Amino acid sequence: MIDIGQNRHAQQVRQLARRQLLRDRKRARVAIMQTSCMLLSVVVVSALVPALSRTSVPSFNSSVCDSDDMDYLSNQTLVDDATGDDFSMTRTIDVESAASGLGGIPTPPQTEGVGQCRAELGSPVIPQVVLRKFDAPRHAWGSGHRGADLVAVEGTPLFAPANGVISFAGLVAEKSVVSIRYRALTLTFEPAQTELPIGTPVVRGMPFAVVAGLSDHCTGACVHWGVRKIQKRYVDPVKRTEKRKIVLKPVD
Repeated sequence: MIDIGQNRHAQQVRQLARRQLLRDRKRARVAIMQTSCMLLSVVVVSALVPALSRTSVPSFNSSVCDSDDMDYLSNQTLVDDATGDDFSMTRTIDVESAASGLGGIPTPPQTEGVGQCRAELGSPVIPQVVLRKFDAPRHAWGSGHRGADLVAVEGTPLFAPANGVISFAGLVAEKSVVSIRYRALTLTFEPAQTELPIGTPVVRGMPFAVVAGLSDHCTGACVHWGVRKIQKRYVDPVKRTEKRKIVLKPVD
């Protein structure tokens, strides 16, 4: 009888977690559609104003956001007028939070706008504790640390740092690796395992894998997070989780 009760409880917990995840995905899609509409409106208005002889594009400023910026953003809302749903925050959950009926850790809005203070990437581990920092090699085959090691025990959930697609899941040189393709970047995680097939879209803040499997230096203690550009040049992933202003810069 105890086993049956435990199995039923586990099934209920999984169902709650799945429902919450589906709701989060739906909200993220709506937010993305709303952002696309706003950007389209800006383009149309710009085309109707002859005085605009130069085009500007959003770019991340080099200055880290201050407290005033964060206070400004905390007062912003994104509400669907038709349904009244508030998409100002999205949430990620784990099984325990689903069982208690509570949401998980709030993440920034899935929208980008000029003047906003936002990190390009979110952290795959919450909270983010760096065990070993990024150390760029001097040349392609030189020594260094091509990523950052974040404290994470086996079984820790990994959250997508950005909207993207699962591009790889398997073994690389006997190491368990999961990769996400995001724009011109490839985000890699090891040791990591996922049940999502290659090609599955992921939304920023969505749990996509867990810390598990084999690694050459992170087994049982951390997860190695790498960010690689198309030219196979690695960049510091932790630096891209710092919040920065989005400003307009002219295109020559």
